[in-house]
Amino acid sequence: AVGCAVLSVSERTFFRSPGESVLLPCPCPPDQHRINPDRVTWTKDQTAVSNDTESYRGRVWMFNQNHSRNFSLLISDLTEEDSGLYTCRADEKDMPYVQLDLLSVRLKRTVTVAGAVECDAGADVTAVIKHAHCSHRASHLIRGARSPL
Repeated sequence: AVGCAVLSVSERTFFRSPGESVLLPCPCPPDQHRINPDRVTWTKDQTAVSNDTESYRGRVWMFNQNHSRNFSLLISDLTEEDSGLYTCRADEKDMPYVQLDLLSVRLKRTVTVAGAVECDAGADVTAVIKHAHCSHRASHLIRGARSPL
């Protein structure tokens, strides 16, 4: 077989805040066909993810380590534009082989309000609740629903 089947990845959706980093895994089993690390590419919504792509310049690092079978991608200083679906692909002998698909990066959103708030349907929002006279805080993730605080 060309390429390799990705090892099982338990986390497929990654929630991060702007400015944080995310490590997207793309590991291959050690007993499978060797891949030329130069032929491993990452895309986000069908756009190349590399330091050659202006929006990622200086913020991405690809492991591309054939000896460890690790082709994971590290993205630092996340922005809203980084949210989306990421794919790891190895093209060996001009035969595309998808190793890992539909890794989703979604940024956390923090809203500070007094009273009730309405969010766009489908938007994920993290509500942080803090009393003005004490140091206790509570966070609550609201997934794609309208909800009063």
